[in-house]
Amino acid sequence: MNSEKARKRKKNIHTLRRLVRLLLDHWGWILIGIALTFIGNFLDLQTPRLSGAAIDAMDRPDGVNLAAVIHYAKYMLLFYVLSTVINIVVSRIMIEASQRMTNRMRHSLFAKIISLKINFFDTHPTGDIISRMNYDVDTLNSTLSTDITSILTSSISVLGSLIMMLSISPELSSVLLITIPMAIGYTIYHAKRVKPLFTRRTAVLGDLNGLVEEIIPGQETIRIYNQEQVFTDQFARQNAVSAAAEYSASYQGSINGPVVSGINNLSLLLVTIFGAILYVNGMVTLGNISTFLLYSRRFSWPINNIATMIGDFQSTLSAAERIFEIYDTESESADTAENIEIDPQTIEGAIAFDRINFEYVPNQPVLRDLSFFAQPGKMTAIVGETGAGKTTISNLLPRFYDYQSGEIRLDGNEITELTRTSLRSAFAVVTQEPWIFEGTLRENLCFAGGDVSPEALDKACADAGLTDFIATLPEGYETVITNESNISQGQKQLIAIARAMLNPAPILVLDEATSNVDTITEMNIQAALARLLTGRTSIVIAHRLSTVQRADLIIVLSDGQIIESGTHTELIARRGNYYNLFRMQFT
Repeated sequence: MNSEKARKRKKNIHTLRRLVRLLLDHWGWILIGIALTFIGNFLDLQTPRLSGAAIDAMDRPDGVNLAAVIHYAKYMLLFYVLSTVINIVVSRIMIEASQRMTNRMRHSLFAKIISLKINFFDTHPTGDIISRMNYDVDTLNSTLSTDITSILTSSISVLGSLIMMLSISPELSSVLLITIPMAIGYTIYHAKRVKPLFTRRTAVLGDLNGLVEEIIPGQETIRIYNQEQVFTDQFARQNAVSAAAEYSASYQGSINGPVVSGINNLSLLLVTIFGAILYVNGMVTLGNISTFLLYSRRFSWPINNIATMIGDFQSTLSAAERIFEIYDTESESADTAENIEIDPQTIEGAIAFDRINFEYVPNQPVLRDLSFFAQPGKMTAIVGETGAGKTTISNLLPRFYDYQSGEIRLDGNEITELTRTSLRSAFAVVTQEPWIFEGTLRENLCFAGGDVSPEALDKACADAGLTDFIATLPEGYETVITNESNISQGQKQLIAIARAMLNPAPILVLDEATSNVDTITEMNIQAALARLLTGRTSIVIAHRLSTVQRADLIIVLSDGQIIESGTHTELIARRGNYYNLFRMQFT
């Protein structure tokens, strides 16, 4: 138990140090803010002393000294105005610094996310990642823009007020200080209790966002199966968990301030009683008591404020831990000077899998001792039942994942010896679920980069069967589309195919590329693909065997192993697994 507490304490200190290092990147703004905070607080701390002097000027045996009262009041007004203006400037400076820091953090966090290994996205829901990018970063921004300034201001006020109170009456100060250990002790105890609650709150919120992210895109499927109530109930349960976590964290976090305030009010009660005793005995003046009470307020209120912010700061630490968790996640290994930069235009496209073993999860093999050779400029098809490992092969080629053993060679070069950028530039890919981003149709089609002539664009769209669809768009190629646009899945697939046609990469990977189009469209695409595949090495992963009958080599997978291979004619003649699949689809 003690070791667990020590581990958590060490983790909190480490997180806090990393936050401080982030702040130090903007040390110029921070130093200006600190300097102005000292000046503003110094001016503000003079006003109780001036107020006490004004009261003593009124409580004179020979009558009120009005000139002295007005004199002190003028300085009080001046100091109030100056401290207010300075505090406004400090707030603006700290907001500027925090905005710069969080903008920089959000940018670097996004850069980190897109550099992570693909398996990170297999284990982290999109909603949770978005929650870290937005909610957690905003939590840090709120703390850095306001809470740090408040803590600094409060600390200066506490120290300054204590010095001033000691100068007025050490006796009254000793009475006030009796309750300080109580307030500090409770604050430390409470902070330890609420930290896990805020950690759970942020994690549960990420789960809720992930659920929403999962449900919204599946509305058609949910409604066709009349499952609206099922998912409504599921959301209600998760929302209830989130609400309970939010309530528990917020409620427990809010207790600290009122409790510490009550302790400080007790100290004011003691000061009032002992102050009256000292006044009766002529040890302090009425102005001294008034000044002391004002300073005691400036002493106790910041302690309340700090106590409240310490509770809030537990939420900040939880958010920071989730952000730093992404920073600490291993990225794709960087290329080294030893990695070979290949020119896609010089690639012949010979692909060799040599005794490949791969598993996404330890001790759960997906590919087992897999070996085959895809000849350059030829079409190699991979078929098999769902879960056989077909798509895994397409994921290994561009090194989205690294295999555990064996070798994959491209033109004789082991792919781990090539730079990732040049390796991936050798592939044009059409996946089963095409991705369309928000932008014009032209931008989506020319996504691979490079200059595309109008003639080449028109030809690719015509070959992919997009011409009629484009004619219906109000702005043609300049029409803005998104992944949520009112276009069919088949049209998205055609856009992805046209995009691949415009990509001059020497190797083409089609992963169920025609699975979302109708039979007539598929026939048209087959003719276009025949032209597209000419001169390119192609890896075609297919469920529909009609798309692979022209393949130079067909590989049949089962449970991550090759059970048959050959041409369509050869495999039909063998009357094995491929023959049975063919019969099921065409008879």
